[in-house]
Amino acid sequence: MRLLIGNIVALIASFIFVYSGILKKKNKILIAQGIQKGLSTISNIILKGYAGAVIHAISLVRNILCYYGKLNVLAKIIITILTVVLTIIFNNLGLIGIIPLVASFLYLWFMDTKDIVKFKYLLLYHGLFMI
Repeated sequence: MRLLIGNIVALIASFIFVYSGILKKKNKILIAQGIQKGLSTISNIILKGYAGAVIHAISLVRNILCYYGKLNVLAKIIITILTVVLTIIFNNLGLIGIIPLVASFLYLWFMDTKDIVKFKYLLLYHGLFMI
């Protein structure tokens, strides 16, 4: 039953991720992503993918900071350190558990682009390795 519930929550998160790709404004994309990251965190906890849950939870905080214009270099450094340390601690999937770390790192450092097309490409890359 746990497996079914976890996968249903992940499916809903995936639909929201796809929906965020059709949005035209960065702030709306960040809101949709926030919902998606929250659901992905829950799904990963249910499915015992703790490294993914940690990355998604930190990603939710990152998106909130970006939405409110508070994602500065110091915040990026702190988020990067937290992401690396917590991934090392909670990674129970070996090398595959590192993939979300790389995707999150790249997204974090390039997400402040003003070009919506570049942002959507970044979103696509990030989503391919985080969902």
